[in-house]
Amino acid sequence: LFIRGLGDVRLTGKAAYPFENQLRALSVNTGCVLDLRNVTIIDGYSQRGGGILNYGTLILKDSAIISNEANLIYGYGGGIYNAGTATLERCTISGNRAQGEGTPSAGTGYGAGIFCANGSVMTLTDCALFGNRSYGTGNYNGRDGGSGLGGAIYNDGGYATLVSSTLASNTAVGDR
Repeated sequence: LFIRGLGDVRLTGKAAYPFENQLRALSVNTGCVLDLRNVTIIDGYSQRGGGILNYGTLILKDSAIISNEANLIYGYGGGIYNAGTATLERCTISGNRAQGEGTPSAGTGYGAGIFCANGSVMTLTDCALFGNRSYGTGNYNGRDGGSGLGGAIYNDGGYATLVSSTLASNTAVGDR
């Protein structure tokens, strides 16, 4: 699938309660190719890949991934969860969140901007990742604190290459 934006093209998800009413903006299945140009991915919400869940091949150029969230006990990849092959050029990834909410165990947020799964391949060229926040909260009895890992990118055994890209003002925090 090829999508070329010629103006204000927004692909949105849905952040809502209860959880079954929440939607990520886009999913790419194994064996599929998604090529996006000049689009904004915004307001997606899911446990894995609030903005984009990629198991196939993702090509993203001159685009923005903003204000998406991965959230449950463990949240993986607020902007992008990559378990396939992803190539990003001249993209902005900002204001995304990966949150782990701690009931019954402590929660952990992994990769607010991007989560790279084991064996995945990702290349970012001339991209900017800023203002993304990964965080976790403790469990309900207060004994275990939560963790935030990878404010911009969390690489869990994938192959990530960054060329002329900027990572700034991203945070990863826990509640203890």
